[in-house]
Amino acid sequence: MIEENIPLEEDWGDLSDRDIYYAFEYFGGKTNAELQDEFRKNIHERCFNLGNMPIKPFLYYILGLAEYIVSNDFDEFNTPLAASGFVEILEKKVNEYPSQIKLIYPKLISLLKDIAENQLKYDIDVDIYGDLKKSFENINKAIEQC
Repeated sequence: MIEENIPLEEDWGDLSDRDIYYAFEYFGGKTNAELQDEFRKNIHERCFNLGNMPIKPFLYYILGLAEYIVSNDFDEFNTPLAASGFVEILEKKVNEYPSQIKLIYPKLISLLKDIAENQLKYDIDVDIYGDLKKSFENINKAIEQC
């Protein structure tokens, strides 16, 4: 089941973990629409927060990051950070929680594929961020195997 409700505080797990607490401070109780400004203000930090979230809040908030990228409402400096961050976070989480990521994958695959196949469109330098086609293949393989 895809989680479409804002995660509750108990969904965040151990808030004594500094990374989880920090993510909760920015994301906790907010809708994905409300978070669009947070992504604009500091995409690098928000991607870090997403990567360190427990799976239940992640399943909700990764959709907000996808909305942010699709909106294309950011400056060119943030383009590669947002797009590469999205792919990197998904690759990390699919290795940890493949069956849960599979639940939301249909909502993410078209953006993921677009980023992987059009790195230049997103100003993603292969020498800095790596070949995201390989990441896309790894994600697909993990999804298929679960």
